[in-house]
Amino acid sequence: MKFSIESESGGFSETKIKVIEAGEKLFGEMGIEKAPLRSIASAAGQKNINAVQYHFKDRWGLLNAIFEYREAQLDIHRRDLLERGRANGDIKDLRYLFKVILEPNFRHYKFNNGISYIKVHADYLANIRQRGILHPVDYDTPSTVAFRQGVALLREKLSFLDTKIFNMRLEAIGLMFLNSVSRHHSTSLDRRPSDWALFHHLTEMAIAAFVVQPWSFDVPAAEGLP
Repeated sequence: MKFSIESESGGFSETKIKVIEAGEKLFGEMGIEKAPLRSIASAAGQKNINAVQYHFKDRWGLLNAIFEYREAQLDIHRRDLLERGRANGDIKDLRYLFKVILEPNFRHYKFNNGISYIKVHADYLANIRQRGILHPVDYDTPSTVAFRQGVALLREKLSFLDTKIFNMRLEAIGLMFLNSVSRHHSTSLDRRPSDWALFHHLTEMAIAAFVVQPWSFDVPAAEGLP
């Protein structure tokens, strides 16, 4: 089954969508903090060179709009996976929960040439999130309802992990997944596995990393380090 983003626009106007998609592309190519806002406005076909500021206030407002726009599309597929999982009795299976969380991103990459969003999301997790800049999964927004439900089910399944460790592992695994897809995309065809082989390998790696029991003792610091 191919992944369709249907006509979900997240409530954005046609003009805003042009700016969002241009911003996503340039953020992915140049980095979230390096892409000039004027270049984004030009790439979106806007005569106003300050179109980003006009529509989204600043760089972070545009980043948030990119997340809201894409996650609303991805959540359509997540919602369908959750519904099918509940109907088929798969919803408590660990692999199925990782499918809910990871597969929509991968389908967007594979079927919609969605490498830009993969790169933007990876850049955000690696360099931006730790500054307290939120992702729509962090608050009550319609764009991430199914994503948050999937994470809640995963948290319930892995209740032996405290919240801090769970969140750290979820973000680390998300970054590993996104960076691996980006690297796969830039690797020549003769040197890389098939797309779906990559996805299944990454899913198994994510599960193995997530379910490791946490240490029951304080990890000693290396000599000379805090």
